[in-house]
Amino acid sequence: MKNLVRSLVLAAFLAVTFSTESLAQCINQGNIFPEPFSPINYTSCINRSLTGIYSITGRMYWNEGRRDYVRLRSNLFPFAYYTHDFTDLNDNLGHTGYWASNFPAPQYDSDDDEPRDGRYEEVEVVAFSKSFPNAYMEYFFTVHFQRGLLRLGGGIIDHTPAISVYTGAWQTYDYERSPYQQSYRNIGDRFVEELLDDGEQLPKEEQSEKINMSQQPLSVEEFKTQISSTGRTLKKFVLEYEVETKDGPQIVTVGGVPDKNELIPSEGLQAMLNDLPESFKITGFRGVVSYELVPIGKTDEKQDK
Repeated sequence: MKNLVRSLVLAAFLAVTFSTESLAQCINQGNIFPEPFSPINYTSCINRSLTGIYSITGRMYWNEGRRDYVRLRSNLFPFAYYTHDFTDLNDNLGHTGYWASNFPAPQYDSDDDEPRDGRYEEVEVVAFSKSFPNAYMEYFFTVHFQRGLLRLGGGIIDHTPAISVYTGAWQTYDYERSPYQQSYRNIGDRFVEELLDDGEQLPKEEQSEKINMSQQPLSVEEFKTQISSTGRTLKKFVLEYEVETKDGPQIVTVGGVPDKNELIPSEGLQAMLNDLPESFKITGFRGVVSYELVPIGKTDEKQDK
């Protein structure tokens, strides 16, 4: 636990930057989306690490006109909000459980589309705010994927701006008809990748219970104590960091999953923090803001892979 606390403290107070390889993979696509609720400027990033983690990022901003349109669409319906979606069209990649965004009050979701095979190849984040976005402010969404077992080919990832409504679950109301399509290569000799076993989704009656902090975020020690008192197994967690950006102070939200050794794995968390945009400098760790539990002995730690 000492190593976990030390890692979190270092992550919270050290500046985090892209590696040279990551920077080389970020390309400004400009104004590529025709829908009036979509960003006016978009930068796509992709990086594949030596351990086989695919980091997919969209960085974006809106001008005044498109900002006003997003707010108009959001306020026409009581439960409508802007959503950003990544989907692997070739079903090679699955979500590892790690993601990050500076969207306000982000609502994250992942889906195992047809064919249902245990790989969660579609991920999305909802900006849960009627005042989203601020004009010309840079927003980002980053997700880590990894290949499923024997999935060796290349493919395409759709980056899709959308408007979603909440009807007990998030449902797409309108979406960008011309998504940005980002290609990734097949496995070559240059990389050594750890392929994952395909996981299985929990039976419906064993779905998780989500806990949201009603007041202050929990410190790591408070989080550990609270989890141990539940008699249940941790499925995933959500953290918040304070950051300084060119647009001023902001909050970055990071989601992840536990492993057999750590509730908040320092290696996975640091890899996620390393992929923040280079202009985002971490200044503080706010704490754990929500988490999900499953019945003890029932774990689906591979379901998002």
